[in-house]
Amino acid sequence: MRVTLALSAFKCQFSACPSIPRRLTCRLTLTRRARLASSAPDTGAYPDKVTHVKTDPDGVVIQGSDSFLTYTPRAVTLEDGTTIAHESQGGQLSSVWATDLGDCYVEVVYVGDGPHGGELVVVVPAEDIIIVGDLYPGDLSVVEELENVPPTWPGAVDLAMGLTTTTTTVLTSLGQITREEFDDSHQRLLGAVNG
Repeated sequence: MRVTLALSAFKCQFSACPSIPRRLTCRLTLTRRARLASSAPDTGAYPDKVTHVKTDPDGVVIQGSDSFLTYTPRAVTLEDGTTIAHESQGGQLSSVWATDLGDCYVEVVYVGDGPHGGELVVVVPAEDIIIVGDLYPGDLSVVEELENVPPTWPGAVDLAMGLTTTTTTVLTSLGQITREEFDDSHQRLLGAVNG
């Protein structure tokens, strides 16, 4: 399987942002994933994958061989305490920030405002995982009852879906969902906004 993420549409304006390649290409093989999965310790990591991603009371932790970061829906905190947040949340991020945690490359992307504003999406390409936080509303029947769905929310979900494949693991503030569930939430959000 070959996954290609094109970041050329995003412009990084965070002062500490390293150079981002125009195209990041990761090769994932089922053999490698199966081999890694068999050696994964049970540390709260998501099932069926050996992953650098695990749950923590403070958010979602992405652990690399050299460093780690903690994700919450509107901020990413690095091991040294540095916080990455969108400008609307008092941070300096306007679109994308990336880092190498040693054996794990991570992209933090602002795709648009969701229910609260300033929601961040984290992509872990080598694991084929995307963390969308609060962009997924949970109980989809509630979406149809919302009177004031922000008009930017469906667009943010659409852009986040563009960072996935049919096999991508989607993690939300409420846990793991399928890509189809994420797509269904997008359709319901569109219906709520457009009546």
